[in-house]
Amino acid sequence: MLTENQLKVFEKFRMNIFKKYIIKELKLDMKSNNAFSIAINKFKEENLIFEEKIGRNSIYSLNLNNLLIYNYFEIINITLLPKSVLKSINLLINSLLKNNINFYSIVIFGSYAVLKYSKDSDLDIAIIVSKKSKNDKLVIEDLKLKSLIDLDIHFIEELEFKEMLTVDYENLGKEIARKNMPILNSYIFYNLLKEGINNGFKL
Repeated sequence: MLTENQLKVFEKFRMNIFKKYIIKELKLDMKSNNAFSIAINKFKEENLIFEEKIGRNSIYSLNLNNLLIYNYFEIINITLLPKSVLKSINLLINSLLKNNINFYSIVIFGSYAVLKYSKDSDLDIAIIVSKKSKNDKLVIEDLKLKSLIDLDIHFIEELEFKEMLTVDYENLGKEIARKNMPILNSYIFYNLLKEGINNGFKL
């Protein structure tokens, strides 16, 4: 299990998990070289990252086949969000279950995902589902009554999301792909995103 300080280093991978990072990018805001070295060694020990040497430089990328990565990102994302948001997310999950909606993943996107929100910001949420349901509207209405934050909820079918990433114009799917914070079943979301990248989508 990573320590709090190690999670702060690991957080640097969060905005683009497919990118390769140089040491300078990962060490940003780190005051202790020793703490950074310990963190990198821990990541290697848990098989979370790959290290590649190019000349004298070390390049790091995530081992996306290690499911621990996605657990750590969900832990990090939860710690970054205010309590009011977490409360709304819990209400959402309860409402989804109550209304018998089978969902694959829940993803925050927009201003909250990049931590540039204000007190007036809506909380943008994408719910990836196999198929849309008539009960989707019940969830939205339920949350309007219960949530202290204004929510903008989008139910998106898995195939619909894949198509959004491969068309040649901007759309909601691409917006989600570029500014996202998966909070439940992130592995599923990132696999859909990876499939889009393999089919030509560029972050």
